[in-house]
Amino acid sequence: MPLALVFTSAPRGLSPGRSGYVTVARHEAMPARLVELLESIGTPHESTTGATFTLRALEAGGRRWRILSRFAAGGLDHTRRDNRIAHHLAFAEDEVASLPPPAEVARRWSGWLDGWDGEPAWLPPTALDLRPGRPLVPCTSWRSLTGSGAKAAWLVSAGSPRSRSLSGQDSPDAWLELLAESGALLGLASWEASFTTDSRVTGSAGFIWRCQPKGGELDLAEAARQAPPEGADALRASHGITPPKATRPVARATDETRQPAGASSSGTLLLILGILGLLLLVGAGWLILSKQDPAPAPVPVAPAPRGPSAAELESARNLLREQASLGEINECLTRQDVVQAARLWIELERLAPSFAQRNAEPTLARIRSRLASSAAEAAGSLLEQPGTAADVRKVNAIAEDLAEARRIGEAVGAPRDAAWEQLLAMRERALLLTRLDIRPTLIVRGRWVTASAGPTVPATADFDLGLDAGTEIRKFLTEGLVGGPGTTARGGIRWVAFRHVAHRDPTAPRLLVASIEPGASSVYAGENTAGGARPGISLTVGSRANVINLYLPSRPTAEFLASCHGLELVNAAGRRLCVALVPENALLETLTLPLAALAVENESQALSPAPWIAPVLEQVRVSGGRSGLFPNGQSFPDRTPPSLASAPNRLDTTLLRLAADGGAIMPRAEVLARQKKAREGDVRGAGAPWTVRVVNIAGEPLLTLAEFRD
Repeated sequence: MPLALVFTSAPRGLSPGRSGYVTVARHEAMPARLVELLESIGTPHESTTGATFTLRALEAGGRRWRILSRFAAGGLDHTRRDNRIAHHLAFAEDEVASLPPPAEVARRWSGWLDGWDGEPAWLPPTALDLRPGRPLVPCTSWRSLTGSGAKAAWLVSAGSPRSRSLSGQDSPDAWLELLAESGALLGLASWEASFTTDSRVTGSAGFIWRCQPKGGELDLAEAARQAPPEGADALRASHGITPPKATRPVARATDETRQPAGASSSGTLLLILGILGLLLLVGAGWLILSKQDPAPAPVPVAPAPRGPSAAELESARNLLREQASLGEINECLTRQDVVQAARLWIELERLAPSFAQRNAEPTLARIRSRLASSAAEAAGSLLEQPGTAADVRKVNAIAEDLAEARRIGEAVGAPRDAAWEQLLAMRERALLLTRLDIRPTLIVRGRWVTASAGPTVPATADFDLGLDAGTEIRKFLTEGLVGGPGTTARGGIRWVAFRHVAHRDPTAPRLLVASIEPGASSVYAGENTAGGARPGISLTVGSRANVINLYLPSRPTAEFLASCHGLELVNAAGRRLCVALVPENALLETLTLPLAALAVENESQALSPAPWIAPVLEQVRVSGGRSGLFPNGQSFPDRTPPSLASAPNRLDTTLLRLAADGGAIMPRAEVLARQKKAREGDVRGAGAPWTVRVVNIAGEPLLTLAEFRD
């Protein structure tokens, strides 16, 4: 039975603390790596009606899986926005041997889901009960559409799927019928024919059969005017039969060679006597000639034509396979899937080194020149997609793909040029994101108040949040609550280390179950405990108090009171918030980022954090302050409203002030060098290192959150 996974927008997923687009249901036996790969696909379907179907092959858990997927509109999600749902079926290789073509399975299975309204769940075994079907060969859908069932063979070649881009249909069901009939010509190999019923939304990379409404290389709207193909596949597609093998004709007697009915016996006797006389004359002549001359040499007889030997047949088959492999490599290059083309080339070199050497130009040169840039561009595009940077599993997968691209590039001899350096930098970018925890964060500056009644009595530590932070936390905790005072909702809570704005604490305990209790003028949230014991972590926010309470086994140390910590909360709606506590005189570590993480707007030359790193800083708020991006040498207090987008005049003003200062703040030579970079258009270098600082209402700096430097 296949393993299933359902991915959609929901307030809670199977993984605790996650909301938004999450896995809401799956089989527990599904490998974790396969779950990550399926979640990274997302929900590629644009319309609010219909569905998009795909077939992919994925490697995970040491096995190769065929993934049959359906993407559809899912109504409205819990935030009342348009939702999408992805329903995947994962088949192991040994499971597809007894199944019809995958497009037929997609068409006939009635278990596809259009939405998910319940709680996250582990799925029971998936029964693959298919509706009754019809014979797929002869190919009647192709005949109805194009005038000839033989045209189904346009998608196959010598028993293998042929890469094709098709158009001319709008209905996914119509595409499934056509693909199922072409797949039936391939038998089990139909599960090797990856497909998409709408390449506009899924992209075409990795799909052998790519369907779309318009613009395909094979337009079925015009197919009726084209001649059908020929050959065994076409004959089977058209008539449901294979061509007969050639046989040697057997001579048959005709009426002219038969004895006429009613012939006389005398005629027969005369014929026999004539034959005997002729034989006597021939015999006498042979005796006379044999005494005069030697027997003539026998006339050579041409040997019967010899069929190809087994070795010759195998050689021909190998050549066809090699040519097909080369064609598949060039198809990958056409689709810009250069890494896959390189994989196939390495395999071709292993299996057929002589053939690969003869065909190395220009194929291998194209792979070498484009591999690094193609992999870097694809990874950069993925990292900049909304939500990717905050999804550590997606980022880990991108980092693994880049490591694989590097290994394959080294194997095929890709040049160590600027594109190669970009590939390495892109991997470092992905690895950096895997070390960060990108989440909504509220930073609160304040101080601890502690109390203890003795060495044998637990101590307390309270952190005053202040009115502004308390109001924001109260709004967060009341989100998703049903009912008023006296009711209790379920959430999550845990204590984490907090060194910088996106610190991921590897030692953090698991998320604890918390009770959220609204009151008349306040909201309480605290760790659930047994037997009415006092919770170790709790907070109260409202009109009277805004405080975090810790109940500790012993008096907190000076080191604890001078360190930054975070209280991570999950509300009843499944959203997460980290309340970062920065005590007075404590140092919040500055997050160091590469200078390339700053993006430069082409026309205005304004700087801002690049899209792949921007979520780290955009989700951080500081109570009583605002964040801004400032060049090195910026003067404070600064009355200009802070912003993460730094206009060019901020850098110009800073450099002019430094130049007029006569070297008191910055050496004159350094100022001149920075001005030269600015004139040459290198605004990053002219202001480096750039810093993200939090300033108060008076324009005075409170905290430095991040620094961009080489």
